[in-house]
Amino acid sequence: MQKHLKKHNATQQNSVLLPNPASSLTAQRRAGEGPTGSVHTAGPNHEELQKDEDGRHDESVPQLPRALHQLLAQQHLEDELEAEDGEDPEEPQHCQPLLAVLEEPHRHDGGEVGAEAVCDEEGDENDPPGERRGLAVHLQHQQHGEHQQGEAVQEDFEGGEAQPLHQLPQGEQHRPSVLLSLCSPPLTGPGATGPGPAAPPPPCARRDAAPRDDVTCAVSVVRLCCCPSRPSRSAFPFQLTSFPGCLPSPEHLLLPGMTERRLLILFGSQTGTAQDTAERIGREAKRRHFQCRVEALDSYDVANLINELLVVFVCATTGQGDPPDNMKMFWRFLFRKNLPPTSLCQMDYAVLGLGDSSYPKFNFIAKKLHKRVLQLGGNPLLPVALGDDQHDLGPDAVVDPWLLALWDKILALYPLPPDLEVISPDVRLPPRYTLHYLAEDSLHSDSSLLQPTAPRALPSELHPFSARMVSNQRVTAESHFQDVRLIEFDVTGSGITFSAGDVVMIQPQNCPEDVQQFCQLLRLDPDKCFLLKPTEPGTALPAHLLQPCTIRHLVTHYLDISCVPRRSFFELLSHFSTNELEREKLQEFSSAQGQEELYSYCNRPRRTTLEALWDFPHTTSAIPPEYLLDLIPRIRPRAFSIASSMLAHPGRIQILVAVVRYKTRLSRPRRGLCSTWLASLNPEQGDVRVPLWVKKGGMKFPADPDTPVIMIGPGTGVAPFRAAVQERVAQGQKGNCLFFGCRQKSKDFYCQAEWEELVTKGFLMLFTAFSRDQEEKVYVQPRIRENGRLLWELLNDQRAHIYLAGNAKQMPAAVAEALQSVLQLEGGLSPSEAEEYLSALERSQRFQSETWS
Repeated sequence: MQKHLKKHNATQQNSVLLPNPASSLTAQRRAGEGPTGSVHTAGPNHEELQKDEDGRHDESVPQLPRALHQLLAQQHLEDELEAEDGEDPEEPQHCQPLLAVLEEPHRHDGGEVGAEAVCDEEGDENDPPGERRGLAVHLQHQQHGEHQQGEAVQEDFEGGEAQPLHQLPQGEQHRPSVLLSLCSPPLTGPGATGPGPAAPPPPCARRDAAPRDDVTCAVSVVRLCCCPSRPSRSAFPFQLTSFPGCLPSPEHLLLPGMTERRLLILFGSQTGTAQDTAERIGREAKRRHFQCRVEALDSYDVANLINELLVVFVCATTGQGDPPDNMKMFWRFLFRKNLPPTSLCQMDYAVLGLGDSSYPKFNFIAKKLHKRVLQLGGNPLLPVALGDDQHDLGPDAVVDPWLLALWDKILALYPLPPDLEVISPDVRLPPRYTLHYLAEDSLHSDSSLLQPTAPRALPSELHPFSARMVSNQRVTAESHFQDVRLIEFDVTGSGITFSAGDVVMIQPQNCPEDVQQFCQLLRLDPDKCFLLKPTEPGTALPAHLLQPCTIRHLVTHYLDISCVPRRSFFELLSHFSTNELEREKLQEFSSAQGQEELYSYCNRPRRTTLEALWDFPHTTSAIPPEYLLDLIPRIRPRAFSIASSMLAHPGRIQILVAVVRYKTRLSRPRRGLCSTWLASLNPEQGDVRVPLWVKKGGMKFPADPDTPVIMIGPGTGVAPFRAAVQERVAQGQKGNCLFFGCRQKSKDFYCQAEWEELVTKGFLMLFTAFSRDQEEKVYVQPRIRENGRLLWELLNDQRAHIYLAGNAKQMPAAVAEALQSVLQLEGGLSPSEAEEYLSALERSQRFQSETWS
């Protein structure tokens, strides 16, 4: 529950530091109420509000304030210019083949099937008669003999389910039959009678153009999007008919695509929960004898998406409605404006979302993905499922019943072969990999095994740069409860470049004591060397694991034994148990009925995987090493905002790290894996190396250094703004305004001397809020209200940009509410107009945020 701030007077410690109070823009201080938790959303289209059909202002419609009208008009002009330039978000290199399929004509033996024959419903009106080729498809109701048009779908990306505009008749299940013809090119030469009337291509069909007997044909697997209940693929409910001037369509062309039992599971995961759920679905698919692949969305070759028949998407929502890092490329490509509306019409799909209802944009990514795939012609098997971390049973309260319904739908379309049945959950599936142990001297004798498999390029997740730690300085007082470090790395010679707003990814490792305990529990020889081999053909080896490898290296650098174990961990662990009491408890934890008990055991006290293994010693000692990679997830890299500029510190990267440490009911304090490991490193005692690489961040600062910036960064959220200020100061720019908040000026005012020096030199306007230096707590939101006139002049007169960084829980909504109050008081806007003004700033990238949990 958010706290309301009371009226207060600024103390000397909560002072406003201006470079030159006499010449600077003065800020009228107002004491206001605290945040209400409201969040800004997109408002109505300003063009519809402003003009009538003749282009004149409609007197019956309230006119927008001039400031808001100018902002929206400017944004509209920028959008038009961007559209004229044809700028689209960059797609990954492997997207180009898909665009070629969707947008460019196919040529076979002189025949040509244009993009409109592949994707468009209407075709090109400029095509000469007879040059439109494709499938003539007629959907007929078997009972009524009527032509049934497929459902048109009304899209609304911001909320609610997509609604069909034309409903099929209610009551009985209608299964239209399909009259399918393969249309040949027009006949030429003597005896040619000319083509018959051109039939429009179907609204959704999968086509593979291929020559047959010197004739170009378009072969299609027709998807029945208008059926409320489609028949089994094996039933093959089509009437195959030929028309005059068309080749017959052999049944064998359609049967393989209709009967193949192949499932693709794609996930977008930030913390590993979505990946774990996707792998769970993959295991259930194998029990139903599906050929199954589980991949991260950005690892999947999106060019193949148009050929997929059955896909399950599992995706999380991060921050303020953002996609996870490993689906951002896929996300940008999927929302290209030039993708035809029938791109994915052959695909049956389902979307499972994982989110937290305490955030304003709960499961926004899953909802938007579902509607976008639907817009591109996909056929949803079920409504989108929205798992919620806030539920008493967690996301599984939604996931479990949704999966039961999903398998019912899938098995109706892809029934089991007569000689197979679903593998019982009591049967243990084989591991993904096997360990082949090597002789003690193999690691040294066979040097070929140690050669890298790919040339080293710019540092990346697969090839991080081993950076030397230069300094590790604590920037909070020793008496302060929070240990925050300013850490510097030397990246000279790495080829790494970055700008303000970028992030550095760091790959942590387990501490030696935990590694030793783990090996003792499982009775493993840590120095044993092995090669990893996949159990099934086509299974990729872990890209982040060196080959060959020792058990010690595997546990230290790959297995995340410090993470909180999930339900799947106990499910697999139960298969190894030889102790009846332990097996019963493990089975309870892995059942739907035992999730509340599991939450109390694992999630609430934040019990680690290593601690859980200690609690089940008989089972742990019986774990086959081959199952370690199935049982325990890999250590995920951690992202840190870069807190320095290359212009100020060439060849160096600095980060602000808050060491995570807290108490639960368990005796041992909980510690963050990466922050604890980094804090333990001492470069003064020897050469310390840390694997890292740099990624583009979510915030982009103005290319024009003369554009003022307003930065709001409580706590370690100030890190990217330190980089931005250093960069802009190096360019000689003085229009920098920073709002910073922490607990106490004397204990956690990070980089205080540095900020005050910049204020003295006139490069920075600094507004601080120290929440615990007086009786009533003070946060940055009142400082924003107090300096509303300054902010309004920067925004409205100088087109300043606003940046926000910090905790993603309540702070972003509270800051948005404070900014809206400034727009109302200083700009004269109504509440709805202030909300729209802020939304317009977001759309034009003049208001950007980077938040984390």
